[in-house]
Amino acid sequence: MKKAKSSGSIILLLLLLVISANAQEKGQIGLVIGYPASVGFRWNVGGNFAIRPDVAFTKSSGVSTFSFSQESYSFETGLSALLYVKKWENVSAYVTPRISYIRSKSNNGAFVGASVPGVNWSYLGSASFGAEYNLNRKFSVFGEVGVAYTRFHSGSTFSVTPLTKTWNSKSGVGINLYF
Repeated sequence: MKKAKSSGSIILLLLLLVISANAQEKGQIGLVIGYPASVGFRWNVGGNFAIRPDVAFTKSSGVSTFSFSQESYSFETGLSALLYVKKWENVSAYVTPRISYIRSKSNNGAFVGASVPGVNWSYLGSASFGAEYNLNRKFSVFGEVGVAYTRFHSGSTFSVTPLTKTWNSKSGVGINLYF
C-alpha cells in the first residue's frame, strides 16, 4: 500500500513539473557553450533558480623528449545550480554550487613500444559567484569565479599517489542561446 502511495506522489510531481514547464515563457531552455571547453543546456526552473548540466571531452597525444609516446582521453560530466541573488535591468548576479565527475584513460609507451595504461577518476565540488548579461531574450553571456575541491583517484599500476585531494581557484565564461 505504501508503494502505491509513493508512485502516486511521483506521478503527481511529474505532472506538476510538466505543467510548470509548459507555463514558462519562451526562452527558458537553452544551449550553453562555455570555456574551459564544455557544452550543455540550461533550464530556468523559476525566477531565481536554474540548472545547468554539461559535458566536456579531451583527447591528447604526443611524444616526449625521450621518445615516449603518450595518449590520453578524458570525459567530464557536471551539474550546476544557479541561484540568483540580485537582478538589475539586463544584468543578474548569482551563486552556483557545482558537482562533476571526470574519468580519464591514458597510455604512456616506452622506447620499445610497451604501454603503461592508467585509468583515473575525479570528483569535483565547487562554488562560484557569477554575473550574466542578457543581450536579448535569445542570447546572454556570463562569467564566473570561485573555488573548487577535487578528489583524484588513480588506477595506474605504477601510481605513486593513488588518492590526491586539491583545492584550487576556478573561473569560466560562456554564452547561453535560448530556444
